[in-house]
Amino acid sequence: MIRTAKLFSVLFATVIIQASVVEAQETGTIVGNVRDAVSGLGLSGTQISVNDGVTGALSDLNGRFVIVRVPAGVVSVTTQMIGYATKTVTDISVEPGESVSLDISLTESAVELEEIVITATRERGSQAFVLNERRVSEALIEGIGTAEIATRPASDAADVAQRLTGVTVSEGKYVFVRGLGERYSQTTLNGSSLPSPEPEREVVPLDLFPSGFLESLQTQKSYTPDLPADFSGGSVQIQTKDFPNEFKITAGFGTSLNSQSQFRDGFIAYPSGGMNFLGFDDGSRSEPASVIESMGPVSSGNRLPADDVTRLRIAEELRLSDQSFRPNLGQTPLNRSFNLGVGGRNDFLDNGEIGYFFAGQYSDNYTLQPSDVERKWRVSAFDPEVSPEDRKPNVDYRFARGTRAVSWGTIGNISFKPGAAHQISLRTTVNVTSDDEGRTYTGDNREDIGALVHAERSRLVSRVMLWSQLSGEHQLFLGSRLEWRASAARALRDEPMLRESLYVADQHADPYTLFPDAGSGSYFWSDLVDDDLSGAIDWSFPLELFSNNASIKLGAMYRERSRDFSSRRLVWDFLENTIADLDDSLAEGTVTPAARRPGQFALDDIVEPGNLYDATDDRVAGYAMLDFRPTKNLQTIFGARVETYDLGLNSRGESLQAVEKTDIAPSINVIYSASDRLKIRAAGSRTVDRPEFRELAPFQFTEAASLRQLFGNPSLQPAEIISTDLRLDFFPAPGEIFSIGGFFKMLDEPIEQVFIAAASTAYSFQNADEATILGLEVEAQFGMERLSPVLEPLSLSANYSWVDSDVTVRAGSIFEPTNMLRPLEGQASYVVNVGINWDQMTGVEAGLFFNRFGERLTAAGGSGVPDLYEKPRNSLDASLGFSLIGGSKARIRATNLLDADYRFEQAANGITQIQRLFSTGRTISVGVSWEY
Repeated sequence: MIRTAKLFSVLFATVIIQASVVEAQETGTIVGNVRDAVSGLGLSGTQISVNDGVTGALSDLNGRFVIVRVPAGVVSVTTQMIGYATKTVTDISVEPGESVSLDISLTESAVELEEIVITATRERGSQAFVLNERRVSEALIEGIGTAEIATRPASDAADVAQRLTGVTVSEGKYVFVRGLGERYSQTTLNGSSLPSPEPEREVVPLDLFPSGFLESLQTQKSYTPDLPADFSGGSVQIQTKDFPNEFKITAGFGTSLNSQSQFRDGFIAYPSGGMNFLGFDDGSRSEPASVIESMGPVSSGNRLPADDVTRLRIAEELRLSDQSFRPNLGQTPLNRSFNLGVGGRNDFLDNGEIGYFFAGQYSDNYTLQPSDVERKWRVSAFDPEVSPEDRKPNVDYRFARGTRAVSWGTIGNISFKPGAAHQISLRTTVNVTSDDEGRTYTGDNREDIGALVHAERSRLVSRVMLWSQLSGEHQLFLGSRLEWRASAARALRDEPMLRESLYVADQHADPYTLFPDAGSGSYFWSDLVDDDLSGAIDWSFPLELFSNNASIKLGAMYRERSRDFSSRRLVWDFLENTIADLDDSLAEGTVTPAARRPGQFALDDIVEPGNLYDATDDRVAGYAMLDFRPTKNLQTIFGARVETYDLGLNSRGESLQAVEKTDIAPSINVIYSASDRLKIRAAGSRTVDRPEFRELAPFQFTEAASLRQLFGNPSLQPAEIISTDLRLDFFPAPGEIFSIGGFFKMLDEPIEQVFIAAASTAYSFQNADEATILGLEVEAQFGMERLSPVLEPLSLSANYSWVDSDVTVRAGSIFEPTNMLRPLEGQASYVVNVGINWDQMTGVEAGLFFNRFGERLTAAGGSGVPDLYEKPRNSLDASLGFSLIGGSKARIRATNLLDADYRFEQAANGITQIQRLFSTGRTISVGVSWEY
């Protein structure tokens, strides 16, 4: 009976799927937007019909519509709404199983006018919609849509963001907008805030979000009061994919290899567990049972017990663990990736519908960096009176790194529309990234060790982002609109058993012996949990003001954020420094409660206030905005936001005195529409940059990876930021733009990271006196058929930004700056992006993408040592996609084709020294995708 039921189910499913395929082969889909021609706002409840009523749909809250089961061939679409002239779009070519995009603008009419008939023109994918969103936006925004993302060699949101005007990416994941670093950039996911998985900084790394999950990525560069008041450089707004217009299943797999990694010997690895392929430790690197039994978990903050028996039991269990200090060397494996997605929409009752989209992706990549150079220079190295032979670095290391980077994620979206005027959506996503790293370095250290050094380290860092949002959009009485959203997010970071050992030798011929140092022969565990609960409501309604159209938008926001961080470091204590191999020396009988004789080892712990802390950040805000059109061509949007924040921090009984402050953030945006295609925008705002948890702490932290000491500064003040913008946007045709603009920012008391002059590895934070930023941005996207019909398959996109900044450093503090006037840290002097796409609409497309950024300050020098700059670097990527049989496609991507060095230099008195030098190699990837 069961077997019969299964057989019947399979046959039933087969019939349904085959019926769907036949229908898809005979019909297509039309999707689009209906907007007011003047305001650009979406029109809800518009009637859209195909071929005089064969099929049709009503536009939703945002003016969007989807018409399914459209007969294949050439059709016409008619749009009707009370108060607007009827418009008909003809000659729309609908291919079987394909979607066609339309963007329709309606003109108001007091009386019924003669029907307007236009002919459909070719669209350049969804990028035309992204540019139209930019055209009608109240603020200065830029973005990339899903169609353009798919053609670019981008694996995550960070890769996508760096192609936008004025955006650079640091360390492959941290975004700088207009030269302002992570502390000045906000990141939202579908309009909601996100927590941070980074223990040393308050930032959302964009490599957490796979590019395959993105519907669009936008940067908003001018402030509006519906955004948080700590808006500075820009807001990075990530929108995940919504449900498709028809049932669809997608799947893909790929592989890649790097010129300096794959199939090469020397990949550095350590013993790992059976869960590493998922980015997690399987428990083999967690704290031994005796540690948890005697000391409690890491989060307890308990110290190593004083009694000898317990100490000896813990030490023996660590000694007998499978986790060695010495790495294994092997061959670098091949990279791999997979993805799967399913989505669609179904009718619900008479006028409703339910849409859904579920997807997952996985990638497993191995990289080898065999010979990175890192140096540290003393002041005499830049003295012309010193001979070149004597200009030696204090520290001169050669690094080798082997890293396994695992990334996987899932996304699930469900939307319910009971009618054209309402939509409720539930969105959730899980993203996991991990870096399993083996690292060694060898070289001279004349600064604090005075010997040759060889060090070995193993480290696994797992980061998880859990996010869920419930939101609603409702068209209410008198044309008013209500939007609300509630989200819960948790960022996790787990670092199980970092192991590090440091060996020294007096001369090159001498044997290396274990060095007695806090980071040598040590075990380190850390856990971070960062929770973010937020809710927001926005209500807008139209009104007539001085006989002209206007609208008011009111809103409120509540955000509750809490962070718990805990870490534990255990280290082997010993008397002699003749130990050539720590693993071999930890033999049976060598472990004692206290190392009193040569050859004995004892376990000790290192405890500091920053090893354990919890923090809270609560915010409440309300705002009001008025959108007023004094004339037909002039639009002004102005308002203010009142935001209160309450900050608290506690660590081992030491607490930060509660910080509670209320800020007012006003803004104005003015838009002059010389025509529907030409807009001139001006904007001004006052916002703040607030100190974060650890920057205000009245005690010291120790960074997990570098062991650098961080001292908080309770006297830090929020920085005030005045921003102005002026920009001209010209939209020659759908999918095309030319834009030029300038901006100026003045920062009063900006917060800067500074090194403490009396200590070589300690730093703190202080307010500089002031900083100014002046910039220019130019962007163009257009089809090359404008130059010649022969070039019709080609399109060009290019942008250029130039930024000049000056920071006036505050004198008479713990910091002794080498230069009292310098640029902002991380700010590139210019950024250039150029992309050329070829698409002949025959299933074959190709693209070539160039990027270059100007010199940027990496770290400010002190006590006479010059500032450190990252030098300009050219990057060239290429992409080729083509259709295969059965609805499948193949794509070949080549990234970093020029393989230019990452080069960091310090210079003074005509003398230049290299501080860091490395390369990442060229990468070729091949992928095949299938769509059903």
